[in-house]
This record gives sequence, structure tokens and C-alpha cells, in this order.
Amino acid sequence: MLTQEIKIKSFDVDHNDRIRISSLMKYFQQIARENLDSLGMTYNFLRQHNIVFVLTGYTIKLHAEIHSDDTVILKTAPCAVRGVSFIRDFTVESTNGKLLAEASSAWVIIDFEKRSVLRPNRLPIEIPTFDKLVDFIPERTNVREEFEFTFNSQVTYSKLDANNHLNNCNYIDILLDGLYKEKNGDVPFFKMLNMRFEHEAKLGDDLRLQYSFSDNICYVKCVNLSNDSICFTAELEF
Repeated sequence: MLTQEIKIKSFDVDHNDRIRISSLMKYFQQIARENLDSLGMTYNFLRQHNIVFVLTGYTIKLHAEIHSDDTVILKTAPCAVRGVSFIRDFTVESTNGKLLAEASSAWVIIDFEKRSVLRPNRLPIEIPTFDKLVDFIPERTNVREEFEFTFNSQVTYSKLDANNHLNNCNYIDILLDGLYKEKNGDVPFFKMLNMRFEHEAKLGDDLRLQYSFSDNICYVKCVNLSNDSICFTAELEF
């Protein structure tokens, strides 16, 4: 397990001074990477073996607002291997021990050149597992065919990562851009996010996000118009 104390930067928050979920996911991504680094599995080491980790699912639960200049304690631990997925948990606490957010994520390793999923035993170094930090795992999302409005976006260079595809952290920003536009910027604090990543998006791909609502849940499906695939599905609970 790895623990870090971090201070939330001014550029990590939105226009309501609430932490962007993409910023939270980036902190998760970074501490997970540093955890792997400590085990000898640096990004460059894995690339030498033609392997990269790819995020496939998230369940994030938010218990309190996090603001700029807040100091928080971030924890992560690899917790299990289920099929081809590596389960990794995260928690975010205040300095006085209050639970602010918790998350569980699913990752797979892929052949970087073939872009195909590999079995966990293909890792050159075994990842130790720890007790789970949270009492849930990434949940499947409901896919709804009816929708109330759509939002179009395109993958640009600024959204790519070192794996040369749209970084998973950027999907939630695109999702919220459409929601903010439809709601004139008035989107309440949401307490839970489920995301399932299906197919990667690359430079120049045209994306269409479809939104529908039921009670206090917003359902989202992102379709890659360039290759007729689903990039991700998501549920936001308010």
C-alpha cells in the first residue's frame, strides 16, 4: 500500500471550487503508477516487455466536497486479480481522518503493439495484493438506448497520453462539458460515478455522447463515430 499527503491545487478545481473528478482520477493514476514503480514495474520497464496497463472501469464515491488548498491523505493498494482484471482501491481522507472519497478501479495489461488483452501471468513481476480499502468493486453500468440530448467532441493532441490514446481521465471532462452545456453550468455535486471503458479513442476520432435521466441518475453513452464503437458508458448519481 502507498500513502501520500497532497495539497489540492487551484487548477484542480472547477468553477464551483470543487475538485474536478478528472483531477481526482489523475491523482489516482499517478499514485498507482508510483506504487508500481516501487515494485520495479516502471512504465519504461513494462514497455520494454511490450506491456502497458489500461484502465477499464471505475466506481468512485464522493462523501464530501474537496476544495482548492485542502490537504488530503491519499491511499492506494492493489487488492485482487479477477479474471484478466487487476483490482486497485483508493481512499481520500482529510488530515483529521474524515473519509472524503473512495474508489475501486479495474485494470488490464495489453500488448502495446497488438492492442490485445493479456493474461495477468504475463507480467514480468508479480504484484502483491493487500486487503481491500473499500467494500465494493467497479460496477457494471446500465446502457440505455433512449436519450434526451447529445454532445459532440473530437480527440485532439492535448487529450492524448503516453499510450497514444485518449487518456481515461479526460473522458469525464468531455462528459461534464456536455452536461454543463445542457444545464447552463448548473450541475449539482454528485455522490457517485460509475464508468466502464470499452474501446479506446485515438487522435481525430469524432465522439458523440448521449445522455438520459431517471430519478437522480444520469446515464451516458459515448459512441465513437469514426469506427462505430462504444468508448465508455457511465452513470452519475446525484
